Amino acid sequence: MGAALILLLAAGYPVVLNWGAVIWNARNRRRGVDKHYSPGPFLSAALASFAYVAYPFGSKQWIFVLPAIDIGNWVVLVGLATMVRRLFRRS
Repeated sequence: MGAALILLLAAGYPVVLNWGAVIWNARNRRRGVDKHYSPGPFLSAALASFAYVAYPFGSKQWIFVLPAIDIGNWVVLVGLATMVRRLFRRS
């Protein structure tokens, strides 16, 4: 139980940082600052997977809520879909 809790906290950390990066980028864009912060994709999903394996109790599907709310994962998925759509438009 302790290992699963530590892994869940570790998975929550990049979620908070990724949302912070999106907010900081929006603020910098409004202020005209050229600094860019990049969200890291799939780190929370990997850590949540380890927590899923380490969690000793039966009901554990809720663990994947963290990767689902991580904006870094969504940025990659939307970017991949956009790239595939543009590839098929050119053909």
